[in-house]
Amino acid sequence: MKKLALPLLLSSLIAAQANGQVLDNVQRVLNTLSAVAGQPAQSAAPQQAGPTFAQNQLTPKIAGDFQSKLTPGMETGPLAESWTSAKSLVIPIVVLAACGVGPWPQNGGQDEIEAWKTIGRWIDPDVKSPYSYGSFTLPIWHTQYHPKSACMTILRTDKWAKPSKNTLSFRVQFVSDVSDETVLVNYLFKMDEQGNWLFNSSNL
Repeated sequence: MKKLALPLLLSSLIAAQANGQVLDNVQRVLNTLSAVAGQPAQSAAPQQAGPTFAQNQLTPKIAGDFQSKLTPGMETGPLAESWTSAKSLVIPIVVLAACGVGPWPQNGGQDEIEAWKTIGRWIDPDVKSPYSYGSFTLPIWHTQYHPKSACMTILRTDKWAKPSKNTLSFRVQFVSDVSDETVLVNYLFKMDEQGNWLFNSSNL
């Protein structure tokens, strides 16, 4: 399983403005990084090492599930407005949760900490500190029989809400197409004073 540079992946995804664009970018960047993985480094100026994170391949079925099921199910109103502005961040974060397995497969807890560090630039600074990274929930590590080499997919989303004017929360039920196990994860995103959406938390 290849280790992929998630800052490159996520920075490419954040610029996308629609579900289809985001998912196309996910697949394109994953394919590109997989193609060059294992090739010898070029003799050029040394590059700064960044966090790496093992990421499974996003299949067409999973991409389709994200497009059809990661949505509040309404076209107008405050929830729809928040979703429209937040989805370019929400989708890659949830894709990372569904497909990410982390650099140390033997230790699920450490994987979550490393994922939190990897997405640090998009974390709400009100909850991030140098000493407590919180938890970025990886559904794969909360299953017993799901193969760690495959993404989980979305069975359904529910509990869409706006706890406050500048927040958006919802719950995702991830499912394994192999073992049929499911994992429920709650998400909270918050808009800052400049109108930027930030990842606040995910938890079981």
